[in-house]
Amino acid sequence: MTEAALQQLQSFLNEKLANQECLLMLEAGCGSATYLKLKPKTHFVGIDISEEQLERNQFVDEKILGDIQYYRFPADLFDAIICWNVLEHVPKPDLALQNFAIALKPGGLLILSLPNLYSVKGMTTRLTPHWMHVLMYRYGYRIKDAGKDGRAPFKTYLRRSISPNGILKFAQNNRMDLVYKSFYNISDYLGTHNRILGKVYKLIDRFARAISAGWLGDSEFYMVLSKKNESPISLPGGPLPA
Repeated sequence: MTEAALQQLQSFLNEKLANQECLLMLEAGCGSATYLKLKPKTHFVGIDISEEQLERNQFVDEKILGDIQYYRFPADLFDAIICWNVLEHVPKPDLALQNFAIALKPGGLLILSLPNLYSVKGMTTRLTPHWMHVLMYRYGYRIKDAGKDGRAPFKTYLRRSISPNGILKFAQNNRMDLVYKSFYNISDYLGTHNRILGKVYKLIDRFARAISAGWLGDSEFYMVLSKKNESPISLPGGPLPA
């Protein structure tokens, strides 16, 4: 991510949620950390499939060991749901999105951070094996423990349903409005860790975009959806078998 893109999203959320005193927030696939800062009175519920990641997370107030694809919360429960670079790592992200739509209160926000499938990084990630992703983290981002002890990078599926257009289609089919979107490129972040690799990526990215005639775009995006006051069909709460 880039600091500028993150701060713009943070400012939008601060303004959007300014009039709400207390918030019930779900961090979906919470892992061991969070990237957004919300009001002190926010009660954070974190759900993750990894018990180890949950144990590392010192930010959330309440922890649930579960799979976001199959765990169903009661309807109209959360003021906001954050899903930060998680949906690309599950084989059925459409199921998780449906669960989020049900669990949000009318007017609630679904905050998504995702890689863009239709980018140089996205297509490369989808078409290359996981061991190459581990090498990229270790030598590109210079994270020596990458891939060890339950640490990123995790196996990536990057389904078409979570492409930018896929998210828009989901919103239309689930009575949600797009209220914020922002695209940015990983090259700036990569350059801060490895200048040479950052420059090489920029060159490849420019060439690929030029020959794709606009089909390829920036590598990452944020989208925020707002649930309309008309609630979708509700399902009972509780975990479902995988």
